[in-house]
Amino acid sequence: MLARIRALWRENSAQDLIEYTLLLGFVALAVIGVFIGSGKSLAGIWTSASSTVAAANHTTAAHHHSGDGGDGGGGDGGGGDGGGH
Repeated sequence: MLARIRALWRENSAQDLIEYTLLLGFVALAVIGVFIGSGKSLAGIWTSASSTVAAANHTTAAHHHSGDGGDGGGGDGGGGDGGGH
């Protein structure tokens, strides 16, 4: 039994696995930090783009409504052929 514990103590494969797991954890924390840090700047860009699109939409809508007064919907309208009973 003691020989088996000594063999496990000398084996390095588990140590490598733990080191790679720790390294992966540190990389994951760094990536999370980058995403959190860039989230605020991305929100600012999104807000700016949204405001620009809303202003362009408002300008375009105002231009169409103030154009030539629209088509008035007039015309002869038809009304059918009088129908027969």
